[in-house]
Amino acid sequence: MKKQLLLGLIGLVVISTFASNDPSLTGARGIALGRAFTGVKGSLWALSYNPAGIAFLDAPIGGVYSERRFGLKELTYGGASFAMPFKEKHYIGVEVGSFGYNNYRETKTSIAYATHFLGALSIGTKINFANVNVADLGSANSAFVDLGLNYSLSKSLSMGASAYNINQAKLRTLNGKQNIPTVLTAGIAYTPSEKILLVADIQKDVTRPFSVRGGVEYFFMKSLCGRVGVSTQPLSTNVGIGWQYKGIALDIAGSLHERLGFTPSFSLAYKFAKKTKGSQ
Repeated sequence: MKKQLLLGLIGLVVISTFASNDPSLTGARGIALGRAFTGVKGSLWALSYNPAGIAFLDAPIGGVYSERRFGLKELTYGGASFAMPFKEKHYIGVEVGSFGYNNYRETKTSIAYATHFLGALSIGTKINFANVNVADLGSANSAFVDLGLNYSLSKSLSMGASAYNINQAKLRTLNGKQNIPTVLTAGIAYTPSEKILLVADIQKDVTRPFSVRGGVEYFFMKSLCGRVGVSTQPLSTNVGIGWQYKGIALDIAGSLHERLGFTPSFSLAYKFAKKTKGSQ
């Protein structure tokens, strides 16, 4: 009974991953950095934050991600991502994800495309197909579009911007149409040295206050790094570690919500060997 009451209270705050102003963000690296990842480029996990960020990948890469929100199995999110370059200056990506449990399930499938110009500016778009299924009550579907761009001001500094659900799609529910938020985000990523990454984002859901995010990544050694981050609206503190070996990258993160508690997450990615010379 106590657990059901807790789930009900959480449901008032986190109605769904689609209705949240942090919709289906994947990759424990970005989570540990305070979910400030919009300015990062050449990363598989950029698929969730800014579709333009998959530009400059130099080889195919795939990965899986999982989190258990607030330690409850009923609020488990899991997903898989894949991105690759093709031809010259063109990149594609695919994401699939699932949230919830048997009586309440959300799924989303996304297809992304990105390209770059003059070696500095990249643009990307992502089409999302979403479904919500509630036991004995049926399901609802929707499709929405994201856009993104990334610009390299220098070799060590890049800035990005993204728009989530620019077509302002909605989900039909028992209570009528439920908004899928339209979220605008801008961010920067700065690498002052090979060991350090600094990131910062500012995000605005059109119906909510601004959210400010930031984080730091530091490599203690070639294959091992630590990460810390913070985000507001709601206040969340985040920590994590990352380990890399050849084409394998393992990331673990923990996020502490100001009211609802702790969420553990992990991601595992594998970068395939290059077949041709990359763009970078």
